[in-house]
Amino acid sequence: MGVKAVLVKGFPLEKAEEKVACDLYYDGADFVTYTSPWVADERVHGTGCVLSAALAANLALGRELKTSVELARNFVLSSKRKAISPGSGVPCANPFAALEIETEV
Repeated sequence: MGVKAVLVKGFPLEKAEEKVACDLYYDGADFVTYTSPWVADERVHGTGCVLSAALAANLALGRELKTSVELARNFVLSSKRKAISPGSGVPCANPFAALEIETEV
């Protein structure tokens, strides 16, 4: 029993004059730093919940932990870029972003 790995998520990092989102993963042996483009609207509600659900889903599909982290992070980036505003408050991460199909009108 006990923690086998940890993921510290969501801190900004200035890298080569650009701001990136950085997550730090540690599995007891190795540190892995994941970075992705910083989404301009920093205030998107629900990214932690979407990340944990996507991570759990990938693990349930039998994927390795590091692979699951990478896939979940990409999923969150997509859901953050296509955030929705259901009311007048802070936009929410869109967990259905990957399902959206662009259509011509």
